[in-house]
Amino acid sequence: LLNILIIGGFGYIGSNLSTYFLDKGYDITIASKINSAYKNNATRFNVVELDIKNDNELTECLKEFQIIINTAGLNSAQCKEDVTGAIETNISLTALLGKSAIQAGVERMIHLSTAHVYRDPLVGYLDEKTVPFNVNPYAFSHLAGELSLQHLSTYNKTQFINMRLSNIFGGFFSGNKASSNLFVNDLCLQAIKNKQMIINSNHLQERDFLGMLTLCMIIEKFVTIDLDNIQYLTYNIGSGRSFTLEQMAVIIQSQIFKICNYKPPIIYTAKASVCPKLEYSISRLSELFNTSNIEIEEEISRFLNHIISIL
Repeated sequence: LLNILIIGGFGYIGSNLSTYFLDKGYDITIASKINSAYKNNATRFNVVELDIKNDNELTECLKEFQIIINTAGLNSAQCKEDVTGAIETNISLTALLGKSAIQAGVERMIHLSTAHVYRDPLVGYLDEKTVPFNVNPYAFSHLAGELSLQHLSTYNKTQFINMRLSNIFGGFFSGNKASSNLFVNDLCLQAIKNKQMIINSNHLQERDFLGMLTLCMIIEKFVTIDLDNIQYLTYNIGSGRSFTLEQMAVIIQSQIFKICNYKPPIIYTAKASVCPKLEYSISRLSELFNTSNIEIEEEISRFLNHIISIL
């Protein structure tokens, strides 16, 4: 099977993705700058430290791999607090990895970006032809990282794929505290620990949600599919279904009842106001992946059972 390097493999998405691929029998190596305490617990994985300040060493390291998946990046709160860090990680690191991948002869590099490059808030019809316009550091740094790979793609045979992820949830916790602050993850934790769910945002706003397992399956498809079948550089990655925050809370409430036989009350602390609809188009993705089978309720149930097992 393919030899895959996952950058940021100890993060929320990276750790779930690494475990998924390893369980499938792929040859997985994790590259991360995270502290040794996490590395010592990662006995199932090969772990390498990338010297991103040494172009030659980085290129030599990448020569061992056919596929690179870049999950590294600062989250929205981190980008807001540290704009310089956002530029260094989301832009400079991405560009450096792309350049080194070319020099190393890597077959393809998958880069995880975000739907938030489009606008704030995410409303209206959004497909890959929509012109991005969001000056938030999280958004513009991810967009600049994408554009660096777009520029590099015109000069080489390495295939670059930018994935603009919607709101990911579920999977398992890797010790990354930021993952517990994600909307669905947070509500699930509240429902189990506190037997209630508090929504602090406008509960009528819509979002596109996608479960972690489905995300892993989609990325696997892009890893294994023949190069000739990938027609675009950029893909929206989501469920293609929009839910209000209230609707998601009700789904979680229903799944809790099935598992635990109680319904945690939903508490709203913010004023409700009607928001424009969101339609996050995944038509390009649908050409490669059977999006009609994307499950939301099942992934929430799986995540709730995971929380119960670790608390």
